[in-house]
This record gives sequence, C-alpha cells and structure tokens, in this order.
Amino acid sequence: FLLYVAVYVIRPELRRTRGIGIALIAASIFLVTLPGVFRHFHPEDRNESNWREAQLWARNNTQKSDTFITPPYVTGFRIFSERPIVGEWKDGTQQYFDSEYGPVWWERMNDLGRDKSFDKLSLEKLTLIADKYKAEYVVVPASKELALQMVHKNSGYRIYQFGRE
Repeated sequence: FLLYVAVYVIRPELRRTRGIGIALIAASIFLVTLPGVFRHFHPEDRNESNWREAQLWARNNTQKSDTFITPPYVTGFRIFSERPIVGEWKDGTQQYFDSEYGPVWWERMNDLGRDKSFDKLSLEKLTLIADKYKAEYVVVPASKELALQMVHKNSGYRIYQFGRE
C-alpha cells in the first residue's frame, strides 16, 4: 500500500492505474486482518501459560515414552512436553494425506469424547482409554478431581497418573 502511494506521488503518469491501487489496498487490509481472524477461530492453546507449564512439567518429570491422555479440544501438548498423546482434534487434518489414518483418528476422537464432553468422562472411561492406548497419565481441567494419584496441578490443569498393576 505504501509503495503504491509512494509511486503514485512520485510518478503522476501512473495515476491511471487506479485498479492496481485498489487491489493493493484490498490485499493490504486482508493481510493485516487475516492473523487476527485466524487466531479468533483457531486459538493457540499451546501458548496459554497453564497449558505450557503442564507440558514443561511433563517433559521434566516423566519418561519420553510415557503417553498422555489430553483434552482433544486443546492443542499442542506434544510441542513443549515432547511426549506422545492419545490424540487431539487438530490431528484430523492429517487424514487428508493418509486415508488409513482417518478411521484411526476418528476412533480416538470418539473415545476421547471429541469435544468438551471429554471433561465429563468418568474415571472408569478414562481408565479404559488408558488401557486401550497404554497411557500413563491424564491431563484434565483443574476443576476435575479424579480418584487417581495427582502428580501435578496448576490453576488450569491437573495431571494424574494411572496406577498399573
């Protein structure tokens, strides 16, 4: 946009290219507003301090091979924890590249409740999921109490460890 204005002032003969100027202005507005619109529809959970802190705790206090059950509607646990998870909603974008992955992902989302219903899963259901996917830990909202060993808590999340026999 600024380049167009500069050229427009310096070279008056280019004033006939009004259409290009309008297109540049529209493109500038689009490029400036796009990140804000994207963040509105796709919040970056991984930058939320409680979420990141839970991930860092996991990285510093668990084995690299330990699998976590996390809320499927919250993204990015693998980034800072460097630990595997059962799955998250965002993983489904990969189904477009691998037709065999789609059904596997969908099964995991159904097991996890697909959305906020994850928060209402019973201890029995979470234990079944842990057994099925060989998960050692579950991350839940801080308001959810489970009859498991709580190994970490912050104001946003609790991390519980499944007892293995």
